[in-house]
Amino acid sequence: MNQTLKQMTRPPNTPLTRDIVQELCLRAGSKAYVAGAIGALGSEYVLGVKAVNCQSGDLLAQEQVTAAKKEAVLEALGTAATRLVARWVNRWQVFSDSMSPSIRPRHPLWMR
Repeated sequence: MNQTLKQMTRPPNTPLTRDIVQELCLRAGSKAYVAGAIGALGSEYVLGVKAVNCQSGDLLAQEQVTAAKKEAVLEALGTAATRLVARWVNRWQVFSDSMSPSIRPRHPLWMR
């Protein structure tokens, strides 16, 4: 990532804003990236994760969970990530099923 930032004439400590991440994603040849946020809500923590299309910036899937205490944040993040992948795979399946088999894209998770 630092090398790509350097090619973009940006320092290695550049804040990873939405626009910077989208450009990094495109330069890496990736199709999507995952972004997240965490915030305190009273005594709880709210975590949000989303998958975003690099090319268009469209939201592919999103998930939000809460953690009752600081020590539960990592477990909650794991739950959110698992749900995010499940939502994205379900969305991909619906999209893929709507196409004729001759042009249907293959998802890497199903090519085992």
